[in-house]
Amino acid sequence: MIAPPRQIAFARLVLPDGRVLLRQIVRFDVEGNPVDHHPLTLEEPFTEWRNETYCWPEE
Repeated sequence: MIAPPRQIAFARLVLPDGRVLLRQIVRFDVEGNPVDHHPLTLEEPFTEWRNETYCWPEE
């Protein structure tokens, strides 16, 4: 059984160019690959919170 897509709110997101964004929601596809991100401005349903840093992978 394949897991459904998920989204996780991270305290910090480090982009490949070195920029650090605070409080970002990262959306992952069913295989666990990040597909997009946006700022966490409001609480969103079914969003896991992690007080961690996520490093966006190089392409």
